[in-house]
Amino acid sequence: MRVRNRNTISVFKKYENQPRWWDCDCVNTKHRKYSLLRRFRWTSDKHDFSSYKTAGNQFKSVCKSKQSVYEKQKQEELVNSKSNPKLFWSLVKSNNSFIGVTDNISAENWKSYFQSLLYKDNQRSLTDLIADDDLNNDDEYASLNLPITDDEINRSISKLKCGKSQGIDGIGAEFYKHTSQRILPILNALFNKILSSGEFPDMWSESFIVPIHKSGSINDPSNYRGISLINIMYKIF
Repeated sequence: MRVRNRNTISVFKKYENQPRWWDCDCVNTKHRKYSLLRRFRWTSDKHDFSSYKTAGNQFKSVCKSKQSVYEKQKQEELVNSKSNPKLFWSLVKSNNSFIGVTDNISAENWKSYFQSLLYKDNQRSLTDLIADDDLNNDDEYASLNLPITDDEINRSISKLKCGKSQGIDGIGAEFYKHTSQRILPILNALFNKILSSGEFPDMWSESFIVPIHKSGSINDPSNYRGISLINIMYKIF
């Protein structure tokens, strides 16, 4: 029977929260990098500093390569599963996970707290905003009524950050980045239809509010900051 020693177990625990592409090569190159950093701090020798910089670049290169291979593999899995809708959507939503803080706050208390923030008396209404003269200058804002182009959609997708939480539809930014060329005509048609009709999907008006604990008691809603997770497609639009 094989038994892992304590050092091996501690290494696994230390890196269990790393990205999914993280492996032993990443661990080893990172250890080497910091080992050489400690040596340089001890000796202050320029050759040791050079070795540390080289190891740091190697660590970055390994991480970039591992991430690239992982993302390409996931992209191929999505393409290969296009004939199996159940498998396709399970792959899309496979990264949708969240670990929250354990508290004793009821759902009703959460609702009341965030409603109180939403309907503060000092917030301006949408009617007030529309009535502003500076928003009714047709000449100045005429460009906003031009058709949305493929280039604009591509630029918007390129600015999305990977590894972020999904909205209520469970589709992350990675999906749009890996399939941008295939879905671009669909997004273009949809976005311009929304622009011309002035109506957008009801789902876009819904979002997840994730409470992030700031400080103090975890049982007091006022000690949390709410993060609203909207659909990624809405962000692109």
